[in-house]
Amino acid sequence: MSYPPQGPGGYPPGGYPQQGYPQQNVPQQGYPQGPPPGYGPPPGYGGGVPFGGPPAPAPSRTSTVVAASCAGLVALLLWIYVGDVIATFGVSLVKDRGLGLGAGGWVVLVVRGLCSMAVMAGAILALTRKPLGPWLIFGAGALVVLFLPLEPLLVGADFGVYFDGLFSAGTTAALCLIGATVFALFAAIFAILPSTMAYARTRPVPVHGPPRQW
Repeated sequence: MSYPPQGPGGYPPGGYPQQGYPQQNVPQQGYPQGPPPGYGPPPGYGGGVPFGGPPAPAPSRTSTVVAASCAGLVALLLWIYVGDVIATFGVSLVKDRGLGLGAGGWVVLVVRGLCSMAVMAGAILALTRKPLGPWLIFGAGALVVLFLPLEPLLVGADFGVYFDGLFSAGTTAALCLIGATVFALFAAIFAILPSTMAYARTRPVPVHGPPRQW
């Protein structure tokens, strides 16, 4: 049995392994990924995500869109309600019940008008990821719903007569008030959901990374 000629140091001539001998893949020493111990991730990449790991999933905006849409409808219906009542000044808020628009009626209109502006502002702020937006929608929506039982007291009407006339009148003001109350309830519920609050607190990740520090 013959062996191939050996060069200096026991290697084949020329210092290269001869053809026919398989090359051994020697694993190279790996280097740890990430910053040295004691250093956090670089600024601009958000906290709580390991360096080099996948980014945290963005919160869903579905509940925010639903809350803002309902809030927009509430604002629109309340504007129509207030405008219709003012256009027919002195006419009963409940058809043919003889409830004139006195001081209590003006208080109702002012509160409804302020609620319409608040929910509209909340819808815009929520869609632009401002934390105040969902709270405005929730507060104004809840006020629209809870203020409805107080209206008979403000206009000096009997509860039964007032709500019977409200639901059976079929006037523009009555229908808008009922619709605004229903949508305000949904707007308040969706505005207080954790996903809506999380979306308002989250800032979009810059596409081109953090600004360069000179």
